[in-house]
Amino acid sequence: MSKQVVCYVQRQRITDWKRKVLTRSDSAFIYGSNDRNVFAKLRSGDVLWIVAPVPQRPPEIVARLNVEVVAQRDDPRLGVSEKLLGKFPKWAWIAHGGEGSKFYGHNSAERAFMQSEFLTPTGKRWHLGEKSSCWKSAYGQRFQGPVEICPPGAELFEQIAEAPAIFISWKWRDNRKRLIRALAFALADQGFAVWLDKLAMPASESLQRLVNFPEALEMLLQDGYQHSAILLAIGSPRYGTPTFENSPNWTLNEWNGALGPQHPIQRRIFRPAYSKGSSALDKKELYLQSSDPLEAAIELRNWFGG
Repeated sequence: MSKQVVCYVQRQRITDWKRKVLTRSDSAFIYGSNDRNVFAKLRSGDVLWIVAPVPQRPPEIVARLNVEVVAQRDDPRLGVSEKLLGKFPKWAWIAHGGEGSKFYGHNSAERAFMQSEFLTPTGKRWHLGEKSSCWKSAYGQRFQGPVEICPPGAELFEQIAEAPAIFISWKWRDNRKRLIRALAFALADQGFAVWLDKLAMPASESLQRLVNFPEALEMLLQDGYQHSAILLAIGSPRYGTPTFENSPNWTLNEWNGALGPQHPIQRRIFRPAYSKGSSALDKKELYLQSSDPLEAAIELRNWFGG
């Protein structure tokens, strides 16, 4: 019988894993460790939820692996190229996820953790809600296993995975990163999954490097766009203009649907209080009324939920 397990991993390891997996032509959903015990109970058909901490925030589900194979890195059954494995030299044991595996953007996994029951290695049930109703960072130490989720609780993790996703389209030179991050977290608190390019790459310099590799950057953008139900454009003066003279016009392509012409997506526009708006975004009826991240997130939830 298949089971669902959750593993708690530091964020800086996650973003690099995501970027390398999604920007390679021979990509595969893989997750690894040096500790054999991490994968001792994983079998083909199991589901592995990868969760990461966020400072002063509840943890987030970063990825789901529908496990196909668990083996040592040199085992041919993995079906993973040596070239890709070479990007992760510290991994001795690897879980390879097949169809249905997925990366996620910002979300809140607090309810799933606090309301779920888990199993000890001996099969005893336990839950965090015995001592608190809110997530505490110290709880993360209990999930560096992975830890098996009791079947009813697994449904709560599935609900987060199925939440409507929002693709934030923004011109990073125009905007205050603190506000964009606050908006993303406010949307996550309203039950959305939020795709943000800064989350798909380890640091801003990685984004700047990827500008020199437009095919790799487009693969990242396409993955986020094609898993989203809403595109939220951040209205700012240079939105819809190329960053460099001969570079692609990323934001205009995102707004016009070039990342997925056949993918149905709804559009809305958020204009921060410090911005004069963009001439490329001339559809007044698509603007959210509020320039406050929290109020805008609630407005978007009411609109989408209605």
